[in-house]
Amino acid sequence: MTRGVPARQYYAGGATISAGTLLLGIGGTTGNIMGDVAGNGALAFGRHAALALGVWASITSAAAMPAEPARGEKLARHWCASCHIVANDQKGGADSAPPFATIARKPGFDGGKIAQFLMDPHPKMPDMQLSRDEAKDLGAYITSLAQ
Repeated sequence: MTRGVPARQYYAGGATISAGTLLLGIGGTTGNIMGDVAGNGALAFGRHAALALGVWASITSAAAMPAEPARGEKLARHWCASCHIVANDQKGGADSAPPFATIARKPGFDGGKIAQFLMDPHPKMPDMQLSRDEAKDLGAYITSLAQ
């Protein structure tokens, strides 16, 4: 199934494509989407070929960027260290929050799943409003602590 956003229209809020294709700009050279686009479907641009190629190149190169555990560590020390023990050199955290190394060693732990978990606000933790890349970086950092 293909869903289209006509030319000269603007869509804000991002999108999740669970299946099929999201077609942006059904002809023409104007219109945009503001927000993250994620999912298992396809994103297509129905615009002038040169413009579409340039936009597609920037999206595919950004999507291919690997998570950065070093950046995840910086985020963890900033956002998470008041409750969790996030590194070996940290002296303490809250008694009720498990250390990141313990989380990383749990059977079935998956850095991608923890990144998704961090994207949604949940009761015992603050809503840090992390970007998808930041959540991936944190997930990669936590994964690196499994050794």
